[in-house]
Amino acid sequence: MCVELKVKLIIMFANMPNRYDVSKEIFNKMMEIAGYKERFEDMVLEKDEWYLRYTWTKAKRDEWYDWGVKLIMKKLKMNKKYAESQMAWFDLAYGLKEI
Repeated sequence: MCVELKVKLIIMFANMPNRYDVSKEIFNKMMEIAGYKERFEDMVLEKDEWYLRYTWTKAKRDEWYDWGVKLIMKKLKMNKKYAESQMAWFDLAYGLKEI
């Protein structure tokens, strides 16, 4: 990898807010939209399959997904296509069960 590309990558990631904080915000909004009081901090200590106990509708999931794409675009400075890809991965990994 050339030095110029390394410098560009360092500058790009140095200017990004912490992805961990953005992930927590997306998770907390998911639980809020679904109507649950639990937050990221509550779920971190869960050892069982907590995601199977919580459900939501497709409409609520779509509302959260659209909100998350906008948040990622704003806070992580990503284009819409990449932000949608990131939300799809987040939904696959942490999304609630749809009923």
